[in-house]
Amino acid sequence: MRCLKVLATRRLRRLRRNRRRKSNKKTIVNYGFLWGIKWLSTFVLLIGIALRSAGVYPLLDLILTASGAAGWALVAYRWNDRALLVINSVALVLLLVGILERTVVDG
Repeated sequence: MRCLKVLATRRLRRLRRNRRRKSNKKTIVNYGFLWGIKWLSTFVLLIGIALRSAGVYPLLDLILTASGAAGWALVAYRWNDRALLVINSVALVLLLVGILERTVVDG
């Protein structure tokens, strides 16, 4: 009986130790190059969306939104995240077409 109790206690300690190790891995944040691009692109996208909703500076809105989409496309490529890559690549192409229409056609 004592032997089973010792084994159960050891197993419980091992489980707790492993749980602590796993939780520590989740809380480690890598503040690298992609982290900076991700957050910069997010803020640039939000500023572009705010300009679009206010209806002011339409060309600046397109440029900022395209820059944010390009940043997120780069992050998605490096992360190998196809869903993010598709949405941001398509958005980038459509926004570049809008920029070309505003600058070349409307001139």
